[in-house]
This record gives sequence, C-alpha cells and structure tokens, in this order.
Amino acid sequence: MLAVLVLLAAVAGPSLGGDILSPLEVLRTILGLNAGEHDFVVLTLRLPRVLLSLLVGAALGMSGAILQGVIRNPLASPDVIGITGGAAVAAVGFVSLLGDALSIKLLPAFAVAGAITASLNFVIRSCLFHHSLIVIDAQNADGHLVAG
Repeated sequence: MLAVLVLLAAVAGPSLGGDILSPLEVLRTILGLNAGEHDFVVLTLRLPRVLLSLLVGAALGMSGAILQGVIRNPLASPDVIGITGGAAVAAVGFVSLLGDALSIKLLPAFAVAGAITASLNFVIRSCLFHHSLIVIDAQNADGHLVAG
C-alpha cells in the first residue's frame, strides 16, 4: 500500500506545478520524445525535487530504524533520548547569548553541535553505567547478524 502511494506521488510530483502537465507528457519529456517544450520545467525543476524528496524520506526512515534498533525500543525517537532537546538548548543558547555577536547563519551548526553533544552524552553514560548498546559483531546459525 505504501509503495503504491510513493509511486503515485512520484508520478504526480513532476506533473503538478504552475503549469499542470499530464503524466504522459512528463514521461515523454524524461525519455526525450517531447519537442523540448517542457524540458527545463520537468528535468531541471520538478524531477530533481521529487527524486530528492524520495531519497530524503528513505534516509529518514532508515535513520529512525537504526535508532530504534540500537536502543532496542520500537517507540524510540530522537526526542525520547534527548537529541532534540540538546539541539534546542544549543539553538536557544546561541540566539540568547551569541545572537548579536555572530551571524544567524551559524544557528544550524550550533543546533547540530548540541544534538551531537546530547548523543555523545547518551552513549558515554550508557557505557559508564554498563547499559548495553547493540554492537553487531556476531552471526547466529542462520547467518543473521545478532547483537552482542
């Protein structure tokens, strides 16, 4: 069901915009069979946007699955373990303390640094207090990777 919705969005994405094109026109443009009237709009503006959104969505899904696997909690998310909070504290601290002195363009870098700091804090505390993190280092009899 989800694959069908993704396919429909991938087909509809390059078709929708200021000038609505039919999916057949989009397909002809991609294959180079059109007379070049929609090449710029489809190939330069719309198609890269759709492909990038598919890749970003897949990357976010994989990163969420990895986080849930590492923590061994199917409900885990970055806000549960404090990563989102670390990013927010760093961003608010930047705006409050350094906002006048530094360019606002540095705000995302400070937020990422806060998220990384919170992540490292989580990992270090887990190791110090002997809470196990998953380390994939062994294979069971079926050849599947298992946590050690």
